Amino acid sequence: MSTPSTCFTTSDYYGIGYDIKKSRYEYKILRFTDHRHDHNVTYDEDGPEVEVYECKTNCWRTLAAEVDWKVDLSCKGAAVMGNMYWVASKDDEQYILGFDFSVERFKDVCFCPPPAFNNYLACYNGDRLSLLQQDEEEPWHIVVWVTNKLADVDVLFTKYFSVSRSDVPALLDHTDMANPVYFIGKHKRIIAWCEREVFGGDDEIPPTCIIFNEIDEGGVRTQLETERHCGYGYFGTFFCGYVYVPSLVPLPV
Repeated sequence: MSTPSTCFTTSDYYGIGYDIKKSRYEYKILRFTDHRHDHNVTYDEDGPEVEVYECKTNCWRTLAAEVDWKVDLSCKGAAVMGNMYWVASKDDEQYILGFDFSVERFKDVCFCPPPAFNNYLACYNGDRLSLLQQDEEEPWHIVVWVTNKLADVDVLFTKYFSVSRSDVPALLDHTDMANPVYFIGKHKRIIAWCEREVFGGDDEIPPTCIIFNEIDEGGVRTQLETERHCGYGYFGTFFCGYVYVPSLVPLPV
């Protein structure tokens, strides 16, 4: 793959999608940046803020788009039906930001529910979004919201269900942990992976575990350690995994 026209930075965001108007799906990669956390990084101030890479041509193209929003750092973005979505904010309003790969434009999709400390976005039911909210001060309380179909003219969030149980873990233990990933399964089940430090051993730096959680309105149903590694925080990944919706569309290699 060719490299973007400017250097990679810690404020880069990426998304993958395809042009549904073509006879064959043609995958593209979106890159945009807002330079919020590049205080100690040298970058080209005149460089493009938004670029698109086409798998078919192996080329990056600059888009004439202005980045005048901030993406929620706890939101990795969600790919739904060939487009990408993020939780973003502008003028103190939190909303869902979308990117349509067919016309290569950003769009404001809908406003978010009242904000929480942590907001996690995922694909729901193949053609919708889900938003999982969990506050730092009340981690035992989780609220899940879902939208109607994203293809509808008006898209809105509706509260789907909530969980308030003392055994519900904080999906983000502290800010040096990788952000969790999740999806909503059948019968209002939350399937989530998160990091957790393991104390009590002889290690100078406690190892970090990847924990699989199955949670429903009755509380935690399953909790399993699926991986353990040394170190944490910026020595690890920003997210502890990714959840992909199955697709019959092959990705070019």
